[in-house]
Amino acid sequence: MAQVSIIVPVYQVEKYLRQCIDSILAQTFTDFELILVDDGSKDQSGQICEEYSERDSRICVIHTENRGAAAARNAGLARASGAYIAFVDSDDYLSENMLQRMCEVIQNSKCDLVICNFLHVFPDEKDNFSLPLQDMEISGREVLAHQKTQKNYGVWTVVWNKLYKRKLFENLRFPEGKYFEDEFFSDQLYLSCGSVHVVSDVLYFYRVWESSTMNTQKTRNYLDLI
Repeated sequence: MAQVSIIVPVYQVEKYLRQCIDSILAQTFTDFELILVDDGSKDQSGQICEEYSERDSRICVIHTENRGAAAARNAGLARASGAYIAFVDSDDYLSENMLQRMCEVIQNSKCDLVICNFLHVFPDEKDNFSLPLQDMEISGREVLAHQKTQKNYGVWTVVWNKLYKRKLFENLRFPEGKYFEDEFFSDQLYLSCGSVHVVSDVLYFYRVWESSTMNTQKTRNYLDLI
């Protein structure tokens, strides 16, 4: 049984998927299983997943009908066996020491969750930026009361810059059929968390592209956020 289960929802990302998977396989921490959930892709994404699974026994591929990222993550959670859980978006990529750094923190502290800093990567890379985070330890309730209410570019809300203890998912899943499902999920997450450890290092690279879900939301979908 692997220590870390990495869950990647995959949908129509043949252009970026190889970079994502390669960055995971290049991790200095190697005791992980990689669960690729192909969410009904119509391009070559599903075939790319299968290609990698044939090359590395740590990779498991799940093919589902298209139901969205939340359902894909839930399918991955149902398959996951690791003591720790991580999520990666299939158009993003990782620093090679991300898992090593975050596993060291979560294993050497009493925290339930580790959060790292990340870089917004734009197509021309001229406007790339990261948030000036500080290393800290904070309770989940304090995050809800003080941190999530500040302008933070999603560092507390997004699911993919974090390493979770498996116990957090005993009664927690992603709400399906909602826009901004990370908001629904993160509020419940912090209510379940004891201690949260923040790592200021930039270890995750978040790709910003014009056709991303966030950039194609219609105004009425913000009702879910409210």
